[in-house]
Amino acid sequence: MDSVLALRTLSTGDGGVLAEEGCAAAASGNMDALTVWHQMRSSHLEDKDEVLGQTVLHIACRNGRVEVAAYLLQLGADVNSRTEAGATPLMLAAQEGHDSCAALLVEARADVDARSEVHHASALHLACRGGHTECARLLAHGGAALNDVVKTSELFSNGATALSFAVFASHRDIEFLLRQLGAPDAPLTREAFRSAIEWLERF
Repeated sequence: MDSVLALRTLSTGDGGVLAEEGCAAAASGNMDALTVWHQMRSSHLEDKDEVLGQTVLHIACRNGRVEVAAYLLQLGADVNSRTEAGATPLMLAAQEGHDSCAALLVEARADVDARSEVHHASALHLACRGGHTECARLLAHGGAALNDVVKTSELFSNGATALSFAVFASHRDIEFLLRQLGAPDAPLTREAFRSAIEWLERF
């Protein structure tokens, strides 16, 4: 209740502060505070934080707050909103292994093949890198491309596929799943191996 009262005291304050409060409520899963925030500043639904360019939906999905994410989608939040690095809410849910959030987003018609700006990573790449089997299963069955590649630098244009990450990181359940679904063999070239290892170490 204290956080709700704090939000109400900011009702005539700066909109940027209110945007930060909305992000904090989304991260913690505080539905009361989030509802008050939206009632005061409904036009701030797509505002982004100043650090990573995340909306409240990004933050809810990164933290696995499925109830918050469902509420935001019901209010009309953009399911494919992008951060400064080009990440969607689905990418963040997959990266952290929050399969309930990922399922909600896929049901809301999130783009399962959206790619990040720099390395062209998809939600499936991120789920496979992290060893998140249920997220990988959901995305693969949801139509995510199985043969797209991550490119860590210009040197590695023939980079790693989702299967590459499963193989190199020894995520055998995901490897078996992707092979069952007909994923092409993981590139086993020196370039693909270095691409996968570099990305695993750096990101």
